[in-house]
Amino acid sequence: MDVITTAIVAALANLSKDVIKDTYNGLKSALKKKFGSESDLIDAVDKLEKKPDSGSPGSMLINFIYIYSPILWF
Repeated sequence: MDVITTAIVAALANLSKDVIKDTYNGLKSALKKKFGSESDLIDAVDKLEKKPDSGSPGSMLINFIYIYSPILWF
């Protein structure tokens, strides 16, 4: 790769990180608004953020989304 291509790829990589982070924070804010900051869903997300390798909060989050998925999107 030439220098210009490398610079463009690096810039796009940094941009995509910011977009992903902003999107995630927006989703989390929307969930807090819909379900409240003290909801079980937000608690599961917070626990998963603290220990991403832990299976329990991840399972809890997946189960919550499965149960409440019709409510999440309306």
